[in-house]
Order: sequence, then C-alpha cells, then structure tokens
Amino acid sequence: MAKQQTEVEELYDEAVKHIMGPMRSYWLNHSFVRGLQWLKWNSAITRLAEQPEDRDRIQAVFNKIRANQRTIIANLTQRELAFEITPTGPDDESTRAARLGEAILRDLHRSQRWEVIREEHMSATCKGGTGALLVEIDPDTKLPNVKPLSLAEFIVEPGSRNAETARWLIKIEALPPKAVQAMFNLRKEPPPDAHSGLAPFQHRMLHQSWGANNSTLPALTKVLTYYERPMGKKKGGFQVIIDNKVVQRGDWPYPFTDRLPIAVSRETVEENQWWGTTYLDDVRKVQVILNGIWSGIAEHAKELGTIRALFPASAEPYVEEMTDKPGFQPWPDGVDIPEYLEQPKLENWYESVLDRASMMIDDIMGVHDVSRGLAPPNIESGSGLSILAEKDASPTGRLIRETARCWQEVGTMCLQVYEKTQKKERTITVDAGYGPERFPHKGSDLSKEFEVNIPVDEIEPRSRIGMIQQADKMLQMGLIQSPA
Repeated sequence: MAKQQTEVEELYDEAVKHIMGPMRSYWLNHSFVRGLQWLKWNSAITRLAEQPEDRDRIQAVFNKIRANQRTIIANLTQRELAFEITPTGPDDESTRAARLGEAILRDLHRSQRWEVIREEHMSATCKGGTGALLVEIDPDTKLPNVKPLSLAEFIVEPGSRNAETARWLIKIEALPPKAVQAMFNLRKEPPPDAHSGLAPFQHRMLHQSWGANNSTLPALTKVLTYYERPMGKKKGGFQVIIDNKVVQRGDWPYPFTDRLPIAVSRETVEENQWWGTTYLDDVRKVQVILNGIWSGIAEHAKELGTIRALFPASAEPYVEEMTDKPGFQPWPDGVDIPEYLEQPKLENWYESVLDRASMMIDDIMGVHDVSRGLAPPNIESGSGLSILAEKDASPTGRLIRETARCWQEVGTMCLQVYEKTQKKERTITVDAGYGPERFPHKGSDLSKEFEVNIPVDEIEPRSRIGMIQQADKMLQMGLIQSPA
C-alpha cells in the first residue's frame, strides 16, 4: 500500500507539471553537454530514452557543444567577484560598518569557495535557462551558506512572475540514506527512494561515466525542504520531508520577510514566467545534424577504407604466388595487369555542410576565433582585436550582469543573516586603507541598512592588449606619467 503524501509533496508534484517544458530542455541539454546525444524524449512517460542501437550502424558524436561551453564558462568566470558596500552615512561609524561588511563577504567568498559555486551556477543557468543561488543557515556555526541549484533542484509557487518574491520554495536533494539519517537524527535509515521518478537512461547518465559498464546505482534518498515566507496573517516557516514524513519543522529563520532566500538568474528571459530559456535549445537541433553527417562519413570510411585491387580471374594463380618481397614479379602474356579500385569520393557540397553546421553552432553560442584566443585573418592591431573581443563578448555580457545581480542579492542576504545570528565575537581582517587590520567584532557591528554592489566593470572580461593600448594612449596624451 502506497504511503499517503504530505501537503508539501502534493504541492511539489503539482508545481512540476507547470515547468515540464523547461525541465525537458534541462535534461536534454545536460545530456548533450556530457556527450550522450543519441536519445529522444519519451512523451508517454515524460522521461529521456536512448535511441534504439543498431550494431551495424555507427552513432558518432562530434561534441561541438561541450567545447564551446567550456569557452563560454571560462569567459564568464575570467575575473573574480568583487563586492562593494556603500556607507549609509558620511560618519566614521557608517564607513567602518561598510568596510566590515566587505571584509565579511571576502571571508565568506574565500572560505566557502564562492568562485566554484559561481561556475556551477552559471553552468546550470546555461543548461536549463534557469539557475538559482540559495542562502541557508548552517545549523552549527549559524553562518550563511550559499548553494547553487539547477532547475531540477528547486521550484517555486506556480504563477509567480518573480521567483524571489513567490510565496513558497521547495528544494529537492538526493542524498545517501546514512547521511540523511545522521543529518536529521533519524532512528532508522530512510529508504532509497530518489530514483523512483527517473527513467533507466537518467540513472546511467547521472551515475555512470561515458562508456562505463557498471550498472550499480548508488542508494539515494529524496529530501524535500520547504520554505514559506511570512505573508499576511501567516507566519511562514520551513519543513523537511523524508519518506512521506515531516521530520523537521520550524519558524521562518531569516531576518527578512519581503522575499525568499533565493536569487534566480535566467539565460534568456521568458515573458510572464519566473523561469527562462537557453540558447542550447537551438544548438541541439544543429548538433543532431552534425552527428548524422559524421556518422555517415565514418560508415563510408569503414566500408571503403580498405584499398582493393582488380585482376582477371585467369591470373588468380599468379596473384596467390605474390609476396611482399622487393623485386620482379612474373606475369602471363596477354593478361591485363591488376589495377587498384578507385574509391568513390565525397562531394564537396557534402563536406561543406559540416563547416556550415559548425559555424551555425558557433554563431548561436557566440563563440568564434576571438573567443578561443585566435586572431582572425588580416587583423593584427591591438585596437582591432580589442574591438572584436568586445563585440564577441556581447552575448555573454548579459549573463555576466544577470549573475552579478544574483550575487549582489546573495551578498545582501548573507550580511542580514550574519548580523542576526553572529552573537559571539569573531576576528576578521579588514583593510582600513593603510594596511590590513585584525579586530574582534559581532554581527551587531554591521549597519542595519546597507547596499551591496558588484561593479560590472570589475567582472567583465578584459582584453590585455586593449588595456595596454589604452595605457599607451593615455601616456602619450600626458594623462599619466611613466614610473621613474
């Protein structure tokens, strides 16, 4: 007999129906980036499924997507995050509180490896069109903890246009049963029920390497964490659901009530929706064509790659006596000399389709020679390369600004949590302008109101050649002086 679902599980099952399209795109894009590209979407079970394998045919994968995706992520994360806090007033106390806030964010940035989280967040945004940063409170240290989430790992109330101001949020995790038992002090080990909603192909995609034959799946337990912010007469709170049971519940743990503890980024904005779309949806179609053409070429090479010779049937005894020793070979008079069979050649137009498909993928993803560090022909000046690099980075520029906005909100939420939870003195290093200074502080030393900002100029990719040219021009104009 099936266990009765909790109210949170019913909310989750109903909400997933509203994002089935974006969820389908995420799983397909995730598979394509990993190189699993001979697949289809089974509409009957709403799951991914592999194409039937024909051992007599070649299913080649020329993974252009992954190569370009690495270039895009490298450009997006070329420069580290830099936080600035505007003082709330001109007095020394406000300035000190602002500098303390910057030092706290730098400390969290270093200790929690925010640059790694930033890369995971951008990767999830590119794959599913939507990615999120969730701020949670560590149960032991009470420090804010940032987690990156893909579209498959969180959901908000359907109908919300803004995910941050939705009424509730559900985080979905799949953890080892023993870890779940230890985290929530459960009497017995929970069942491994995290695979119940996945198709066999998704099992292999998530838990096996490409080409691996190991079919053993790790035991994982589904954990749902529900956050509801206070609205009207409802006080809000949180719940943790494991195995159709509420194992933990509590009051709203955050100092803010006007939003959820999440910042959501969208690769391409979708009107009237809290989720977005991504360029990978268009790239997949071209990638399928590219794989089909390469598979045809591979089959052509397999069948016709061996050189064959033609000779008359009457000369067969002489052919059998041939050896690979250098020298002369006797041949009967009046019998045609053997000749090689000329293999059929690919037409030029067929080969040109490969180049066109590759160029189309590059155009959709915004990756060209300049993105890869290669200089286009006939352009040698630093100014020309700088202009091309700036234009080439325009597709990724919006995503940089979008994720910067998320990190600004994350920084604000982290300081608000820090100000509320850190009651004991902690020592931190603050740059006071004349060198680093270490001094003890409490969360109450922070200002009640502050504005966290990430200057876009500090995180956008820069052309080193362009910076050198600009400095040289400023030197010639007398705006700067050469160091002695």
